[in-house]
Amino acid sequence: MREAVVVLMLHPTDISLFLGISRKTDHTDFGLPGGKVDPDETKKVAAHRELLEETGIEADRLYEVFTQTCVGEENFNVTTYLCALPAHIQPDTVKSKENSVLKWLTKQELLQGSFGDYNRQLFDHLCIG
Repeated sequence: MREAVVVLMLHPTDISLFLGISRKTDHTDFGLPGGKVDPDETKKVAAHRELLEETGIEADRLYEVFTQTCVGEENFNVTTYLCALPAHIQPDTVKSKENSVLKWLTKQELLQGSFGDYNRQLFDHLCIG
């Protein structure tokens, strides 16, 4: 089964906000930064790479917090890593490095996107009400 990773990044001053990224083809559909794990890398390396590629943020530390199998057109084991915004980066300066929109979102906004079911399970697992 293919592997994918996402990064749940917490806002440094407002713990009710999480970094969301739009789909490249729909700038109104938001999820968490992440993507597929390449054959030659670990999940943690892929999480670092995807976060850097999509946001320009080099994470200080990533903590694995959740894994769930997602069934769809392709089946994936998706692993979530928790990350705090590095102290030297201001939240309002985070910009997408790809054709996407980056935005600080509430839990409810992340539940409305294409990956809302996965995000709901993630938030339930982390007891984020």
